Amino acid sequence: MILEANIQKINPFVFLLLYNCTYFNPHKNVFNKLIIFKLIVGGFKISKRLFLKHRIDDVWKVISSKEALELFHPYCLQNRVVSWDDIKVDEIIYLNGMTFVREFTLWNPNHGFELTIGKRDGKKSKVKWKITRSTSGCQISITVWPYKSNKVPRVLYPLVSFFVVRPMLKKYLGSVLMGLDFYLTNKEIVKKNQFGKHPWFS
Repeated sequence: MILEANIQKINPFVFLLLYNCTYFNPHKNVFNKLIIFKLIVGGFKISKRLFLKHRIDDVWKVISSKEALELFHPYCLQNRVVSWDDIKVDEIIYLNGMTFVREFTLWNPNHGFELTIGKRDGKKSKVKWKITRSTSGCQISITVWPYKSNKVPRVLYPLVSFFVVRPMLKKYLGSVLMGLDFYLTNKEIVKKNQFGKHPWFS
């Protein structure tokens, strides 16, 4: 989720190759210029959603509880509460020992919440969890707006976003949602790396 912590794993030669390819070269056409300009200036978001055959009340009860990530998050070693009164703050310690702080900025019962996440004194990404009703249950989605790392040159950031950050976060979010569905269905705590290891968090 946080590019800063994982940028050293990205091969810079891949960026140069992608930047010079026909489709992504910003000098090829106006459409590509606009896409790249938007990514550089306005950032981007990654979303993943899943239909659940469970009542909204049941879903909300799980995701809004203290230390909830320890129940269904396959890359979570520990989910510690810092504050859970008027201001909600907790920490997630990943399997690889990396620790992020989650500060909740919006709390809407049975609809979802918004938060920021990142290292305690570092940059933060924005995250939104949303629940909507469907005919046979509900749909839950997680959307992430990753912060921009200073370690990536601006001209290369769109390529890093599209080819590295996006697929990594899609895998991450998909595993989290599958873990939630598994827990709601089986009432069993999700195992570590149950849906496969992740290069950034396992």
